[in-house]
Amino acid sequence: MSVEYADTSFVLSLYRPEVNSIKAIAHLAARSNGARPLEVSTLLAFEFEQGLQHRLYRKTINQIRANKAFLQWETDLASGTVIIIPTDWPQVFQEARRIAKLRTMMEGYRSMDILHVAAALVMEATVFLTFDERQTGLAKAEGLKVKPA
Repeated sequence: MSVEYADTSFVLSLYRPEVNSIKAIAHLAARSNGARPLEVSTLLAFEFEQGLQHRLYRKTINQIRANKAFLQWETDLASGTVIIIPTDWPQVFQEARRIAKLRTMMEGYRSMDILHVAAALVMEATVFLTFDERQTGLAKAEGLKVKPA
């Protein structure tokens, strides 16, 4: 069984209707018949919650839709459908510094992109779940398989 790391673009697609929602939902349903929980880092949980708040601020999502997303997120956390797993943050930052020195000057990656890929590597993920093109390039460059295809 492969270890998967979901980034924010993937998780947001699960909780608010958008172009990639069907792909995200189908991917989760297909893995272990949907019985395996989605394991996420505290970084992902923070960025997901912050992302919804920021969308409210920018008025790209309405309060009703945001409340529905937050409620489903909290329900999934409480039920174990989504699990926030412990992460060795000093090791993640060490890995992030390595990636930044190797790749940012040539490819211009942002800090959060690097932190998500570094967290995936520290958590020994083999699959990186994303719909973000820049994350895809970085994850692949660091040896991760990217899904959904």
